[in-house]
Amino acid sequence: MLSADWGIPSVIENDDQAWSSVREEIHPELVAAIVAWNEDYQPIVPLDSNDRLARRPRIEELDRVGLWLAGRLEASLGVCKVEYHSEGELRRLPRLR
Repeated sequence: MLSADWGIPSVIENDDQAWSSVREEIHPELVAAIVAWNEDYQPIVPLDSNDRLARRPRIEELDRVGLWLAGRLEASLGVCKVEYHSEGELRRLPRLR
């Protein structure tokens, strides 16, 4: 599952494999894109529900990018299905495949 998180993105497999170990398997360009997206998401992470509602357009924009990155991550890893969790909406979002 791909999700924005404090400081570093959260990329966790079903067996709870952490970002640091998965990162080694991913092309550096994709790693850089995920890290940049996570940095863009950082202002949203600490917000409460009301503040998130006020920033809904920005959250939707970040989630579009996150969903796209989840698709690229899935293609890069090849043998797994990557889900996407919206930190802004605090729920899993479906990906179109």
